[in-house]
Amino acid sequence: MIYTYNSKNYDVEIVKKNNKNTYIRIKDGVVYVTTSKYTTIKTIKKIIEENTKSINKMIDRYERKEEKKKHFLLFGKKYNIIYDDTIKNIEFNDNAIYVKNENKLEKYIKNYIKDISRTLR
Repeated sequence: MIYTYNSKNYDVEIVKKNNKNTYIRIKDGVVYVTTSKYTTIKTIKKIIEENTKSINKMIDRYERKEEKKKHFLLFGKKYNIIYDDTIKNIEFNDNAIYVKNENKLEKYIKNYIKDISRTLR
């Protein structure tokens, strides 16, 4: 099943469990519907239609979160984060930060904040 919002298609995964209620969530760009193992596809489609407003909000929230992961703000300036396994030290360009992985970036940020806090004392 496919769910379309803003001209973009999202896969719908139906997870049938031994529960009473039906839950809808967005994870990794997929709309997950968790429902009772006795719920029919027709009923699931109806639930999705009745909850399009909520699903659209969830997708918007997910997309904003994913977009934030691509950028990094440092003192109000926006940088694109580019991960490259060949980079040993973090490099800053005009609008980009080149780093090996997310752990290296987090370590750099922590050390950077420590240095700033020391100079402010």
